[in-house]
Amino acid sequence: MSDDTRGFSQFHKKNSPFPALLRIQGCDPNRIRKCLEDSRIRDGVCETTSPRSTRYCYEPVTDSRSIRLLSLDPGTNNKLTCCLSFASLSEPPSYEALSHVWSDVSGKSYIQYEGKSLSIPKSLSVALYRLRDATTPRVSWADAICINQHNIPERNQQVSMMGTVYSSASRVIAWLGDDGGNAKMAFDFIRRLQHKWPYNYNEGVPQLDPDHPVFLDLVLWKALQKFASNAYFERGWVQQEIGLAKYAIIYWRAFEISWDSICRISHNFLVHYGPFPVHKFGLYLGALHSTFTFYLTNGRRELVANRRYILDQTPHEKDFWNILYNSKDLRYSDRHDVVCAFLGHPSACFGENKAPIVLIDYTKSLNQVYTELAVRGLVDLKNSSTLSFVSH
Repeated sequence: MSDDTRGFSQFHKKNSPFPALLRIQGCDPNRIRKCLEDSRIRDGVCETTSPRSTRYCYEPVTDSRSIRLLSLDPGTNNKLTCCLSFASLSEPPSYEALSHVWSDVSGKSYIQYEGKSLSIPKSLSVALYRLRDATTPRVSWADAICINQHNIPERNQQVSMMGTVYSSASRVIAWLGDDGGNAKMAFDFIRRLQHKWPYNYNEGVPQLDPDHPVFLDLVLWKALQKFASNAYFERGWVQQEIGLAKYAIIYWRAFEISWDSICRISHNFLVHYGPFPVHKFGLYLGALHSTFTFYLTNGRRELVANRRYILDQTPHEKDFWNILYNSKDLRYSDRHDVVCAFLGHPSACFGENKAPIVLIDYTKSLNQVYTELAVRGLVDLKNSSTLSFVSH
């Protein structure tokens, strides 16, 4: 789920909604009055139309296991068009799930559906242009399109299924945005390191001397550092979106590499190459590494059974409070997501019926959410370690 679309304020002034809407939209009263006349106010947000066509209105999701899927029309022109359809997660079709950073939400673009416009973040439109096939429709799931972001009850319900959305996808596509000319160098360097020093499960990777020739090409290490410090890996939601994937692939502008390749190299650096690359090149791979190992600790090993190079290096027991604590430094534009972004983790449920630890509800205050979580740990789960995460 994107980081910048939760927690839209609702305004319910009986007599005049105009002051609140003016503050939100920066619109003049005539424009807002027109929106009201056209019944275009949803949850206190004035949904504006694109200048060339009418606004698309979502059909409601009527089934608790249903999601919308985006079929991106093929093409090579500068116009994005698509179809939206419902699918059941009980018997999901083949689709890709897109994971991306919304970046500057003030930059908007449009995608056309049946002659109507749907406003999407500019960063997402760039990704769709890159992923669009010239001749074949591409079936995907993207939160900014497949969830009605202005409908809070729908968001609550859809976000509660996010873990299933990503784990059910045939693959997850991680879109990193602009590469600044570093992607090819970084990815080629990663493949070169893998080929030269492949991981051997029984022997590991040999320690490298700081004077080894591989450390002399500063340009390549700088490109790798740019990749590792991409804002994408700082998002809290990434842990779930990639961590639950059957298979994930990284797209950095025009270039791509498998997530498995990234995990291998990050593991090799952290466990075998020692701190030298970190000190010399500022190469921090911890966020990349933790994204992969996060879900190996609690029952997701069936998704990664062939990845033995990491299993024995990872503690096999973590509870939900450890998961939250270890992710405290990640980025969340809505503080509800400090909890919500991890409710797809296998440890985020309890009891024989696997009930969720807390229910997602963006209308609740943060105090309510955190209190419910603490009570669940202390009273229902009798987990006294909950108190060890209290900040003083």
